[in-house]
Amino acid sequence: MSGCERALDLIGLRLDGPLSPEEQRELDAHLEQCPACRAAARELEAFQPEIRRGRRLRQRRAVRRAL
Repeated sequence: MSGCERALDLIGLRLDGPLSPEEQRELDAHLEQCPACRAAARELEAFQPEIRRGRRLRQRRAVRRAL
């Protein structure tokens, strides 16, 4: 896996919750060196509230179907 692929994986994980200290250091080091991944991180993080709302909506629908 390339450094950018790993960074994108970590960015996705960070959207779901905090990274481990080791993962956060790894991501920070990569983002410091890679403008493309920095831009991707900013773009994905800008959508974080919408992503969370979508997850909550899917969870509510699943609960309703289960009832």
